[in-house]
Amino acid sequence: MIRRSRLGGSPVAWAATAVFVTLLVVWSIITPAFRNPDEPQHVNSVLRIAEGGGWPRPATAFLTEGVVRAKTLSGFSAVDGQGGNWGGGTLLPGVRRELPREDLQFFALFSTRPVTPPAERLAFSDLKVTEPVNLRRHGDQMTQHPPLYYAVSAGVVLGLGALDWPFDRTLGLMRLVSVVLVGLLPLMAFSVARTLTGNRRLADAAAVLPLAVPQLASIGGSVTNDALVICLGGLSTVLLAKVLCGDRSRRLLLLIAGALGLALLTKGTLLVLVPVAGLAVVIGARRSSGAPALGWVPTLVRLGAVWSVAFVIGGWWWAVNVLRYHRLQPQGLPGSEAPGTSTARSSLLEYFGIWWEKLTTSFWGLFGWLELSLNDTVVIVATVVMIGAVALSFRRRGSRAALLVLLSFFLLTAVLLFATTYASHLDFGRFGGIQGRYLFGALVPVFAAAAIGLGSVGREGGPLQRWLAAALLPVVLASAAYGLAVAFIGFWIDVGWTPGQAWRRMVDWSPWPGWGAVGVLAALVALSLATFAVAVLSARRPGAADGAELGQPVQRAGSAVPAS
Repeated sequence: MIRRSRLGGSPVAWAATAVFVTLLVVWSIITPAFRNPDEPQHVNSVLRIAEGGGWPRPATAFLTEGVVRAKTLSGFSAVDGQGGNWGGGTLLPGVRRELPREDLQFFALFSTRPVTPPAERLAFSDLKVTEPVNLRRHGDQMTQHPPLYYAVSAGVVLGLGALDWPFDRTLGLMRLVSVVLVGLLPLMAFSVARTLTGNRRLADAAAVLPLAVPQLASIGGSVTNDALVICLGGLSTVLLAKVLCGDRSRRLLLLIAGALGLALLTKGTLLVLVPVAGLAVVIGARRSSGAPALGWVPTLVRLGAVWSVAFVIGGWWWAVNVLRYHRLQPQGLPGSEAPGTSTARSSLLEYFGIWWEKLTTSFWGLFGWLELSLNDTVVIVATVVMIGAVALSFRRRGSRAALLVLLSFFLLTAVLLFATTYASHLDFGRFGGIQGRYLFGALVPVFAAAAIGLGSVGREGGPLQRWLAAALLPVVLASAAYGLAVAFIGFWIDVGWTPGQAWRRMVDWSPWPGWGAVGVLAALVALSLATFAVAVLSARRPGAADGAELGQPVQRAGSAVPAS
């Protein structure tokens, strides 16, 4: 028996998606240019492909004059080629407030940079540095990753003729590409929860949960290859949930192989999808779900077919790395920029404590170049609630095995992150690379599990489940608003400034006109209120619109096809 599932979603899921997409756009506006992790390098790599520069070997790519100059013209750097903290960035107001007055002499302040007039915001290719800059000291480490994200963004830039636009508008377009890639996450969470339970109420709750993670929205509105990681990780989860719940069609296997292959052309954090997808295919074939379990030979044939197609599409990239560089992912920075070595080393237990604190903080909200953080208490409470909700999901019978497989995607990603960062710590004595955004590709099963867990507190089809999405919406919207407030204050409101002055300053720097920024923010508020109204109206209806309110399995004709 195969539970009905549609990525098309429900009214609540679609409304939540509209809010989420608008939230991402707001983040793309309020975040100053290049103020996301490694954004200059991501932009540089998109431009290189768009201009026909290809994909150089790792540690041989550098920022162009245009990107270095654009960093100065956007206020990110005080002078062309500036180095130092935060990737050579000026001091944000939120950081300034935390520094002693006597230390301010060592930093250039973002709030004091003169706004570049629109007429002087030339295209990247027309920008030239105004003083000698050794570009070989400004490495672009993104060529250590596969190029798929950069090719997608470059295709959009070329298709719209954006190479000739003012640099800030081209950057803004690249951010919107990420918005499109990440924006369907609520519908993906809806689909997984619905596939696992057949319960639209729980699926609606899963759809609103992406709004609860401010860092996710911040990354979704930036130029970063994590955007495609989030997209393909979520899509793969949607497909794997279907195979775990009994869909054995060849079409689904082909889709899984295609999604996995494209994921392997995106970033190393998705390598854990290879064993997770394999486990899902095997369990989906061997478990009885309305059809006889397949034998081991046809099961292994299906597994081999999925992995083979995925390898042809994208797995070969990592095999070439091993043959050419003798490691899965080579060092991306030039030798002069490789991390230095410190004498300090921590024990495994000490390192885990630091790793956990950095991971959870950067998971929920560490904005800019890891400069502006959410309140520690908020981070701790949010982490405990999320872990508790996911743990409760295993109370629900019938979906435990599938949930365990899907959640292994998140857990294995975290284990891989710990192992690689701890190995780096032992080599260099540093605590680098510990960022919660590296887990975002595996977030969809977490949202689905959290919604299932919260819904398991009440009886099936009861009032708690019916009102769950409506009850969660004020909480997740408050979290989203809190994240925006922390970022806006930290980015724009300097000592003695009013919010109005900060908003005017933001608009002056932005490629968006003032009315456009106000319109998007107003749309976010209006859509949030409308989504809450839709959730309340849906909760007041005693039955589900699709007839599967109680989560019973629904047979879909022709969807369970034994492999030949």
